Amino acid sequence: MKIMALAALLCAAAPALADETLGEEGFRSIAEGYTLYFERDGQFYGAEQYLKGNRSRWMDGSGTCQEGRWFEMNGALCFTYEGNPAAQCWQVIRRDGEIFVRSERDPDGLGELHMSGRDARPLNCPGPRIGV
Repeated sequence: MKIMALAALLCAAAPALADETLGEEGFRSIAEGYTLYFERDGQFYGAEQYLKGNRSRWMDGSGTCQEGRWFEMNGALCFTYEGNPAAQCWQVIRRDGEIFVRSERDPDGLGELHMSGRDARPLNCPGPRIGV
């Protein structure tokens, strides 16, 4: 009887443990108008500011910034950046109330990133260089 009760409890909890992959609208609802911060293994990885019109501004861990655009393709969210037109595609996953992103090039999730913060502050990215 105890085994059946435990099995029933685990089955009832299973939906809460399932990963939810976010598509374009789900992602837009958490990202547009905000800056999201990402870490890998507890270390700052980068931050991305999400602007209207599927535009973004990425700052890597060294502080280098790039302007980008994002779109949904085949269920993944893909990003292109100035100087690199090749799309980088990610699965955005809600797990236990937290957000994780996994590159399509990393199906095992070994390099998965964790969204460690979100705020409405713009990134501190200098404008274009002026002069010769």
